[in-house]
Amino acid sequence: MRRIVHLSDLHFGWNESKLVKSLSALVTDARPDLTVFSGDFVEHATRAEFQQARAFIQALPEPMLMVPGNHDLPFYNYPRRVRQGLRLYREYITGDLTPFYADEEVAVLGLNTARLWPIRGGSISAEQVREVEARLCPVRGGVVRILVTHHPFDLPQQYGARSLVKHGRAALTRLACCLDVLLAGHMHIGASGRVADRFQTPNGSLVFAQAGTAISKRYKGERNSFNVIEIDGRLIRIRKYSWDADQSAYEATIGEIFEFTAGS
Repeated sequence: MRRIVHLSDLHFGWNESKLVKSLSALVTDARPDLTVFSGDFVEHATRAEFQQARAFIQALPEPMLMVPGNHDLPFYNYPRRVRQGLRLYREYITGDLTPFYADEEVAVLGLNTARLWPIRGGSISAEQVREVEARLCPVRGGVVRILVTHHPFDLPQQYGARSLVKHGRAALTRLACCLDVLLAGHMHIGASGRVADRFQTPNGSLVFAQAGTAISKRYKGERNSFNVIEIDGRLIRIRKYSWDADQSAYEATIGEIFEFTAGS
């Protein structure tokens, strides 16, 4: 079995400081085999914010896999966005924009979907599709194949196509047979489901999981949350931990369980 902690949208610089210590302790206590971050480490992409984000990350157990979000580039200042790009992200978080982790049970690839424009939306390129094909399509033998992006490929049915990563439908047409799980953030909601409910994909058991905003003040109608994902052969359990202000703690839900054909 593999346990993955899935964090997203920390937004240091616009975060709830009281949640940071609790989150760090919970992640450490979970003893994950891998901690995944699906972007938006900071709010305005300043050096001070990235310093806070790095201090938080350095207190967590290895290994980790991280991808940037649209806020990891300067957000409202477009000239600075162009000049700076992801330079501070590379300096303080990681210089690897296509991180890869693999062991005997999981293979995990991260892609950068953040672009200079538009500042909120994201996209996947033809080159990135080829990267997924090269890294994950050859993986077989029951290994669960996971793709991590900031912008989602799929969401619950009430969200329209405008909320999804650009070129995502075309990418999934090629990549669904090479994937088992899609992890993303951006929307600040915790949700999961089967991609086949929206798309007619070759892999009908492909699962998506959204992590909410772990510690930020950008609630968007939901409490702060993150996911703990357990993968055991053909089964995946996605458990959401949400902040309970009355208890001053993250509380776990029962979790959703999906069955799929790994490595098919």
